[in-house]
This record gives sequence, structure tokens and C-alpha cells, in this order.
Amino acid sequence: QVLIPEEFSDVYVNYNELQLDCGFDLTAYQGRLVTRYSYLVLNHGSTDEPVYAEILICDECIIGGDIHSLGLNGFMQGLSPIQQSVDDLQAGE
Repeated sequence: QVLIPEEFSDVYVNYNELQLDCGFDLTAYQGRLVTRYSYLVLNHGSTDEPVYAEILICDECIIGGDIHSLGLNGFMQGLSPIQQSVDDLQAGE
């Protein structure tokens, strides 16, 4: 369990910017307790360091998350949901 702070520090402001880029917004969950799932990514391939996926869940919905490594030259990227238009789905793509 993780508490999304009622007031965002600079770290949370920056993290939420990453979330906004991916279509999520943590400001709607300020002051709420959410569930964070963390998974070791075995097929990322961009580094020899361990890579993790973290997913934030509230009320059974994904509200945000990231893919990151903790190494010296680590990285963090947002979750980019796959978006398909209704036309694509109807066309069987």
C-alpha cells in the first residue's frame, strides 16, 4: 500500500508529469491509499541492471505506473497504454 500525498513535493510533481504523458493523472488520488504492484521485468533488454514494472491500482483500476531500473545509469519511463481506435478494432487490426 502507498499513500499518494495530499500535497505533491517536487518529486511527485515530476512523477505526475510522467503519468500525464501516459494518460494518467495522480492528482485525482491525492490523499488516497493505493496499491502498488512491483514486478521484475525479464525481457526488457536495454540494460544489464534489473528492470522493474510498477503499477498503481485504486478501486480496481490502473491509475499509473512506470518501468524503471535502479542502476547507476538507471532510467524511468511511463506506462504507455496501447490505444486502438474503434475502426482498428472493427477492421480486425
